[in-house]
Amino acid sequence: VTNMALVSLFISKKRMNEGLGYYNAVMLIGQAVAPSIAQYLIGTVGFFWLYIIVGLFIMLPPLFCLTMKMPEAAAATPSTAAATSKRRFSIDNFVVRHLILYAIVGSVFSFYNGIANSFMLLLGEARHIENISLFFTVSSGVLLAVRIFGSSLTDRLNMNWLVNGALVTSIISLLLISKTHSLSLVLAAAALKALGQGVGQVVLQGEALKRADPGSLGIATGTMFMGNDLGNTLGPVIGGAITDSLGYWAMFYVGIAAFALAMAAFIIYQKRKQQTAA
Repeated sequence: VTNMALVSLFISKKRMNEGLGYYNAVMLIGQAVAPSIAQYLIGTVGFFWLYIIVGLFIMLPPLFCLTMKMPEAAAATPSTAAATSKRRFSIDNFVVRHLILYAIVGSVFSFYNGIANSFMLLLGEARHIENISLFFTVSSGVLLAVRIFGSSLTDRLNMNWLVNGALVTSIISLLLISKTHSLSLVLAAAALKALGQGVGQVVLQGEALKRADPGSLGIATGTMFMGNDLGNTLGPVIGGAITDSLGYWAMFYVGIAAFALAMAAFIIYQKRKQQTAA
């Protein structure tokens, strides 16, 4: 939360999605290469020195922060609402209310992540789909490409169209995988899932930070992450309960329903917001 709030201070609002896309891409690269590096270090120097080396690397970012010159936006006076909320207990200390729906919409992408990470290999065994682990390879590759090459494009396109397009893309992905026994369709679903997630989450995060004032950037970021965490948590729990009683196809159809409801709520909210602004 702190990192993303800090990063947003260094990005102009016109290029917020592009900046967040690069930031998320770097995290994705780190998650991809870390296991291989760790395995190499365990084999060469052992567990003890692995943790010593990791600890030393973790000490570097605070040192870098000492050399950073904070942008003027960081020194801006906090908003009246933020200043007031600090003096008393309030829900505004924890969430930005007008971003709650954005967080809920973002949570459905994480919900899909949760069921995919928990059940994809089991689905391959149940349906006799060999090499289904390639789902994660394709998904990670496409997600990285979208965040590196596609984020700058989203800054120039209509936010409503982008989010709705991402939701529809995810629905198509779930439809493809709901009853298929074909690896090719599974990989197509993986690519569509990554495309929807890569565009949808970055655009929602970018819009949240664009609309937040400097005094509530951390709370705005935390609000969006709450949605992500909620989806990651509920995905395996709900998915497991549905699969046990009805099967995998039902789990994916519940995911489709969640995306459809999120899209309907987002469209209604955006229309009301536009009418209020007019």
